[in-house]
Amino acid sequence: MKITLEMLENAHAREPQKAIFAAMCPEGGEVTLAAARRAQKLGLDLHWAAAHLLSDAADKAYFDAIATADKVYDDAIAPASKAYDDAIAPASKAYDDAIAPARKAYFDAIAPADKAYFDAIAPASKAYDDAIAPARKAYFDAIAPARKAYFDAIATADKVYDDATARAFVAACHVQDKGE
Repeated sequence: MKITLEMLENAHAREPQKAIFAAMCPEGGEVTLAAARRAQKLGLDLHWAAAHLLSDAADKAYFDAIATADKVYDDAIAPASKAYDDAIAPASKAYDDAIAPARKAYFDAIAPADKAYFDAIAPASKAYDDAIAPARKAYFDAIAPARKAYFDAIATADKVYDDATARAFVAACHVQDKGE
């Protein structure tokens, strides 16, 4: 099966996806395992492609083929996801508590704005952003180790899952070619 930029446009793909595809295959390209893996690495969404570019039968074949990989992936990353959520919970609460007064002041400041809505919120938005900037920085600094640990923990599962979805997409494209 060959996929073209025109197919993405007709399926109303988002601009970033079209730009990535156009850079990867300006003339379109045949679906191969290597191409599917390259597409994944560049950030193309194979789930979207299966749902929007393939026939109903091919789309079903794709999602049936990745069902087990989805379950295995979810199970594999569950401990890392829980550890990440637990690790960032204190920072999230501290962030929410730190910005609560600024958030309240912000919404109080824009509440009376009606006709001059955009003019009224511009100063409040700046004040809000300025007020929460230290809390935002502290939050992202606090969760950085947990984010790194999370992404390190799921890296292998990501690779296995990406391989399974790439293979399933190529197989689904063969279903599409056969007209099943």
